[in-house]
Amino acid sequence: MMFCAIVSAQNVLLQEEPDTTGEVPLFGRNRAVYAHPLIKLGAVIPVYEDGGEIGLLSTTASAELRTKAKICSWNSLILDFGYRCDRYSIGKDDALGIPGFGGVHKRERLSLHNISFSLCDRINFGRRGNILGIYTDVGFYGDLLFRGAHLMVNEYYDSNSETAERTIQRVKQTHLPFLSRFNYGFTARFGWEWGSFFAMYRINDLVVDRPPLTIYSDFPRFMAGVEMYGIFD
Repeated sequence: MMFCAIVSAQNVLLQEEPDTTGEVPLFGRNRAVYAHPLIKLGAVIPVYEDGGEIGLLSTTASAELRTKAKICSWNSLILDFGYRCDRYSIGKDDALGIPGFGGVHKRERLSLHNISFSLCDRINFGRRGNILGIYTDVGFYGDLLFRGAHLMVNEYYDSNSETAERTIQRVKQTHLPFLSRFNYGFTARFGWEWGSFFAMYRINDLVVDRPPLTIYSDFPRFMAGVEMYGIFD
């Protein structure tokens, strides 16, 4: 009975047609071309030049498509393209707020919606098969701001009311001429098979044409966080 099983297995192998061409697949994690989606989640690092502070809920999030073009066994070019939303939670104790909107608000937030791209050079470390392995990316990025929104929440109390009635006012401004429409800077990543850490530094000023009495000279330029792409496999 065992002999019959061995003969049957040999017959199955003989029926297969192995690849004898020696051709290497074009697409794959460690092939000439590889593309995959990813998401980024990060925070705005509160490093200031001048002006008011931002809150701890200042975040960045994006959904992108990454394409890798292999140059050699340890070097590749990386192109990212996608959508990113940056949210700056503005300190409520700032006396003058951001350009064009004076006064102290109970809550204040600036949301930026961008079409984002980046071009990086990737260096891989160590031997590996058809996997991404451990790598570092260094390059530059650019953002095209297509929509900005400034949200202000105010709270008023009626001093003539015995029950201290209050009114909450929400004001949303979408025409923000003081913002730069094209922003750019440097980016770096350290990654492995399933994800990476990233950092971004904006070179140009986000706030342009500032009124002379504006407390914000600009918003923080550093962002850092994590990328996740292994979840899509």
